[in-house]
Amino acid sequence: MATTKKPTEATESAEQVQADNSRAEAVKAENEAAEKLTAPVYTAEEYARAATKVFEGKYSPDIVRAAFAVAGKKEATKAEAEELVKKFANKEVKN
Repeated sequence: MATTKKPTEATESAEQVQADNSRAEAVKAENEAAEKLTAPVYTAEEYARAATKVFEGKYSPDIVRAAFAVAGKKEATKAEAEELVKKFANKEVKN
């Protein structure tokens, strides 16, 4: 036998789900902000000098320098650096 919810119960349930999702998003944003504060930040030149080790030999020091220059960044966390170098290296070249 199926049970049906009254309109107010359904609305309350939907509001609760939305509130739970909002809280989860807030916690996620807070965790990301805390990670950025605690993650070490290095300069573009430091990443370029350690390119083979940091980027596992995928990118040359020149690619790293160019990626930072194009992004207009002078320093970044490792996660940020990996993202911007990967994005730069995989960018389509147009004539």
